This record gives sequence, structure tokens and C-alpha cells, in this order.
Amino acid sequence: MIKNYLLIISFFILSTLFGAKPTVPASQLYISNKTCTSMTLNWTSGNGAARLLIVREDLACNFTPADSVVYVANSNFKGSNEYPTTGGGNYILYNGGGMNYAQINNLKSGHTYHFSLIEYNNFNNPEYLSSNASTYNDSTYYINYNFTTLALDSCERNNLFRITNTSKSNFPNIKYRFTFSSNGISDSNTIDKHFTGNGYKGVQIQATNSPLGCPNFLSKTVKIFPKKVVNLDFSTLKNDTQYYDGNFFEVRTTPIVPNFPMSNNYLWEFEKDSFSTFPLMRYSYKSEGVFDVKLITTVLVNNKATGCKDTQTFRLVVLHDPFLYTSITPIVDTLANNLFTFSNIDSSVTNQIWYFGDGDSSLNATAQHSYSYSDTFPVRLYVETNFGYSGFKNYQVYVLDSGFNFSLFKIKTISNQLQNNLVVFSHHEKLSVKQIWYFGDGDSSTLDSCSHIYKNAGLFDGRLVCNLKGGSVYVKNFQIKIIDPNSSITENQNSLFELMPNPAHNILKISSNEMANDGQVSISNALGQNIMHVELQTNSQDIDVSSLKPGMYLLSFKNKHGITELKRFIIQ
Repeated sequence: MIKNYLLIISFFILSTLFGAKPTVPASQLYISNKTCTSMTLNWTSGNGAARLLIVREDLACNFTPADSVVYVANSNFKGSNEYPTTGGGNYILYNGGGMNYAQINNLKSGHTYHFSLIEYNNFNNPEYLSSNASTYNDSTYYINYNFTTLALDSCERNNLFRITNTSKSNFPNIKYRFTFSSNGISDSNTIDKHFTGNGYKGVQIQATNSPLGCPNFLSKTVKIFPKKVVNLDFSTLKNDTQYYDGNFFEVRTTPIVPNFPMSNNYLWEFEKDSFSTFPLMRYSYKSEGVFDVKLITTVLVNNKATGCKDTQTFRLVVLHDPFLYTSITPIVDTLANNLFTFSNIDSSVTNQIWYFGDGDSSLNATAQHSYSYSDTFPVRLYVETNFGYSGFKNYQVYVLDSGFNFSLFKIKTISNQLQNNLVVFSHHEKLSVKQIWYFGDGDSSTLDSCSHIYKNAGLFDGRLVCNLKGGSVYVKNFQIKIIDPNSSITENQNSLFELMPNPAHNILKISSNEMANDGQVSISNALGQNIMHVELQTNSQDIDVSSLKPGMYLLSFKNKHGITELKRFIIQ
């Protein structure tokens, strides 16, 4: 009886191992132990002695094993031969019997893998149940970390960044956490974060319940621009409080080396309406007072302003100018009966000395002095003030042998005939430091002595303007008459026309029996420049002269016969 039973069992085993093709496929396939790079395929075996597991990535398996062929398996995906051999993408991951699962490794995160499980008998000469393969597919887990950083304010002191988690994953109930290199953590998906300090600051995101084989984290950096980008260097500032006379302030800047490429823009504000864009301050104040200097620095990246600014201030003091109320009258005087008054009424001056330049001096705030000889005298005032200042200021006075003498100015007409006219102008007054000869025809000269040739006939009103030592200005008017014998020009003899009123304001009336639709009037200024031309239509006509400035003018009237007459008139 027992022998018959063992014989039946032995026959069943031999028929499974070496018998005909299986008829029942594997069933109840499912995945366990899934990670981002591996998974375990489980099944309930069919009636084959063994089974062959084919795996393909992202596409259904399309490989049919050939009977009588023994295939080599490798649990690492793509570790075995590829089937079909060229571009088929099918790999044998398991070949054996007695087990109801297979561990599959070396998978890619976030990909779908297709399984084909085929029963067979006879290890050495297999017959595959290819027509009834068991199939299944599943995807590995994936985590695509990502987050955005929006700089609401990237400056150091008030920096604020909005950080938003945009990560994607197929892992159920995944949880994320931000970790900040400067300080703190956050499990929120969106956070407004303030960082301490400046430079590059790290932000890291990771899953707190990440499956095996997935990326651990993702890190990014944010830029925080320093608020203070330069230090003020006062090593060249001799004193922050200086006296007005000779005040000069110099302050340098030393850039603070940043953690990333950037540059700085400088704006100094020394006082109202006085600015500089250089890194170095060099400035002298033109008045006394207390001045709060500002240096505004702006961070630039790629030569573009970031809006990140810093303002540093410091105070400078310029003390009162003790020479502000100094006066000398007159500056120029003649030797006979000369008397100069020297005065400094500044209330801050406690002691002073006037040095008159001729060996005499005075301790009085206001002093009078007469010179015994003519010369240019260097006057010096020394003062001491109640705020500790002491110093000198230099002046000059002029004592002349005689007063301004226009007789030293000479005009000599060599010839007043138009064809060969020549007029010589000269002066020898040593009081004059600068002069301009205006010849009346639009030309001028700044020489002491000069000559001039007139291009046209006429009566020319000229003048000499002299700038004198001490600042005074003297003016002398003169007339030059140039005659053209071949032209009919008259002046005030058998007059062709009348002008009224003279002096005039806005309207100048010209009357003549010679006008008769053919008269022409030209008006020139004292420099001989033609400034107005009028075609006359009637024997009595008004001319609008409201645009002319007060002064003397020359009117030239030419009748239809070509006869020209000149008259002067005055605009008040």
C-alpha cells in the first residue's frame, strides 16, 4: 500500500519536472517592498515546475521565449541579455521554481515596469506556457524636488523671501521640510523667510518620510545683498571742525569685500544742492555753519541698481569767517589829499592789526590812513577771534600821482577819405588794466594803441571802455566821420527830413517831401551795427522803435535820387 502511494507521488513530480507543457498560469500577482529603485513581484504559482519572469520598462512585454531554450536571469534590471537582442528592451529578471516572489533591482525612479510571468516544465528542455502568460505592471516611486524663491526684499536688514514648495511625487502621504542654513526649519509648503546676515544663504528641501532609493534633498541658494558696502575712512580728515579760511575736508571710503560679484554707486550730499558721485570726498565750504554730510551707497549687479541702499552720515563744522565784514574805501585815490578808511566790524574779532603796506599799522578795528607817495600798497589784516582762530588776509590799495586823465587818450585821423582812410587810437593811462575800443562800425580792439580802417563812409559813434584798478569803469564817447567824395551824403545841411520826437520812446515820426514811396531808412546802434531797415510808403510815416534799448542811435535816410542824410536820435 505504501509502495503504491510513493510510486504515485514520484510519478507526479517527474511529470512536473520533465513532463508536458504546463496548463495553469501563475495568478494573484502584486507588488510589495516598492522603493524608487526596486520592487518585489509576488505571485501564486501555476502548475509548472518553474517560471520565467520578463520585465520591460514603460512598455508592455513583447518577447515570447522559445521552447527548449534555457534563459539566464539577473535580478538587476538590464543585467541580463536584452530580448529581442536589438532594441527589444525585454530582460529576464527571474528563472526558477520553488519561490513565489522575485526581487527586482536597478530600476529608475518614476518609471512603469511591465511584467510577464510564464510557467514551464523540464529545466533542461523547457516548454513555456507562452500563450497564457501572467502579466502585471506597476511604477516605482519618485520625488522631483523643487521650490521657488521670490525676493520680496533682498537687502540685508529687511530681507524677505517667499519660498514655495513645488515638488512632485507619487509616494502617498509624503511630507516635506525646509531647512535653512542661517537658522530654522519649516514644514510649511509656503513660507516668508527672513535671513540673518548677508551673502549666499542655503535653502534645502527634503522628504521626512522618503522611500528608499529616492533623492535625499535639493539645495538652492539665495543672495542677500549687504546693506553696508563701504566703511568711511577718516584718516585723511585733518579735523572735522575747521575755520572758514582755507577749510578743506577729505574723507575716503574702503569697500567691504562682498561674497559675490557686485559693485557700488556713490552719492555724496555735502550741503543743499551740492553733490558728488565719486568714492572720495574732497570739498571746501563757501560759508560757515554745521553740515550733516550724507553718503548714500547703492548696490549694483551687472551695472543695474538693486534698490539696496545704505545711508551713512557724519557732521562737519565750518567756523565763522572773521574777514566777512572787512571794507576798504576807497580802493583807488590820488596822492593829493588821499585818505583811506580801513574797517573790520566783525564781533568775533578780539584783536586785529592793520598793516598799511608803507610801514605803518593800526590796532583799531576802524582806522584811517594817508599815504605820502604814490604806489600800489599791499595791505594785510591780522585778526584773532573769540573761537581761537588767528590768521591774515591780504588786500591792495592804489595811490596815483593824479586822477583818471582822458587827455592821455588820443584819436588821430590820418585820413578821413573813404578810399584811403586811417584812424589811430591810443592811450597811456597806467590806471587802466583793461580797455576796449568800439569803433562804431561793429569792429573793436582790446589793444592799448591800435589803428582802424573804415569800410564805409558815414558818421560813426564810437566809445572807449576802461576797467580801472580797484574795479571802477570809465567810458568815453567819440565820433569819427568818413567822407566819400563820390557819394551824395549830407548831414544836417539843407535837411531832407525831420525826426520827432527826439528823444523818443516808442514811436519815431519821419517827415519829408522827398519820400514819395521811394525813401529808405536804416537805423544803426552806437557800435555801427545795422539793427533796423524800413521802406517808406508816405511823406509822413511812424516807425515803431519800442524794441530799441535806451541809448543813442544813427538814422540814415536815402531818397529816390540816391542822396543820403544821417541824423542821430535818442531812445529814453
